[in-house]
Amino acid sequence: MSSTIRVGIVGSGGRSGPHANAYTEFGNIEIAVFCDIMEERAAERAKEFGAKAIYTDYRDLIDSGSVDVISICSANETHAEIAIRAAEAGIHVLCEKPMAQSLKECDDMIAATEKSGVKLAVNFQSRFFPRTQWIKELINTGQMGDVIIAKSCGWTIHMWDLIRFVMGDIARISAEWGGAQRVHRDPILATVRFASGHIGFMQASSGRQFHEQGLSENLSFIGNRLTASFGLWVNGLTLSSGNAEYASQMETAKAEKFADRSFTAPSVPDVADFLNAVLHDKEPTIPGKEGRKSIEFVAATYKAALTGNPVSLPIEASDDMYASTERPISA
Repeated sequence: MSSTIRVGIVGSGGRSGPHANAYTEFGNIEIAVFCDIMEERAAERAKEFGAKAIYTDYRDLIDSGSVDVISICSANETHAEIAIRAAEAGIHVLCEKPMAQSLKECDDMIAATEKSGVKLAVNFQSRFFPRTQWIKELINTGQMGDVIIAKSCGWTIHMWDLIRFVMGDIARISAEWGGAQRVHRDPILATVRFASGHIGFMQASSGRQFHEQGLSENLSFIGNRLTASFGLWVNGLTLSSGNAEYASQMETAKAEKFADRSFTAPSVPDVADFLNAVLHDKEPTIPGKEGRKSIEFVAATYKAALTGNPVSLPIEASDDMYASTERPISA
């Protein structure tokens, strides 16, 4: 690889801008190419960020040999095919979430990158947020108590991923669909047993009324000493406790912890981590195997709702839900 890393961004819609902005923070980076099936969108991004070339077919971009790494910001159902072809060409891959649409696609992506020796990272930027790291620390050190209930409301893959990241691996899931089981229209409710013994409750719906009532994209981690709650894209963190003295103590700790920094972080903090992995031949913080876990969580939730039976993890390759979730997985 040359001293300058050449970047290609596949998909020139909304997520491509934050990726490109993040790459421009590094002096040894050249944003060389934008690719989009809508040529005018690729051209607009290329002009904005000084890219020298545009493509309307990702295969032409990959075959051109003009990039060392790519960011996949295209439609969710295209992630696997693009990542696999890039890996086969020796190109490192940073993939937007969700990683893929099935566990089989995830495994194919992982196998392709491992075979070629390239890096595969999945962009779950909210894992990097300082408040996420702090909440995880509070739970692991017992400062929230010894009984924890995780609660989330929101449709996107972020919700499944963040709860699993904070609470740890999942043992079993039970779930129910509402209405006619129409994805993105009808709600789903799930209860989760984590391997740690803690439990969780998830409520998901993209219905407009849920959004208007402020029930979208919120998480709470409820301990018998302390509760931490936040809106996923809100720069804040609410703490509460039944013990007034302890509540005051933890508010002071929060004020000191975040005195000189945001509760959240730059829009694509994973770019820096990804580039560090490429440059120093290290494992990314969120490699393909981690991105796969959120897909397995969703697949197990869908299966539990569709069958009416609890589902234990892992989901094996012989399972019908391994190759197809029968429902799209959304970003």
